[in-house]
Amino acid sequence: MGTITKIYGPQDRNPDYARGERRWCTLRNASSQTTGSIVDRGAGTLWAVISNEVVASVVGLFDAVAGGTVDNTTQVVEAGTESPRGDKIGGAAGIPFDDGLQIIMYADGQDVTVLFSGGASTVSAKTFPS
Repeated sequence: MGTITKIYGPQDRNPDYARGERRWCTLRNASSQTTGSIVDRGAGTLWAVISNEVVASVVGLFDAVAGGTVDNTTQVVEAGTESPRGDKIGGAAGIPFDDGLQIIMYADGQDVTVLFSGGASTVSAKTFPS
């Protein structure tokens, strides 16, 4: 198993849904065939997968809780990451998920941003003194 680095946003406020803004998670894979959690649990909508780095491979997105089954029965979309930077990939637009949102990144160096709404809250990147 490898490591996926995740950054969630927006970090200091809620998304401005009225202006079309979504929650996002940027993921970078440090090794091949790695599974990671975008939304640990909860229902929501997958709006887009954006290629940040051109890598000739695919990513798979799955409707499953963290640690749950990720296979062809829970797959939501599979997207090729060989598209130019900034391109939306995989045709994901308004695809609902019920249990959570998991990702499998199949190649080293893959870098994608996933736009979504809903799901359980993520842990804030900020810490506050007690």
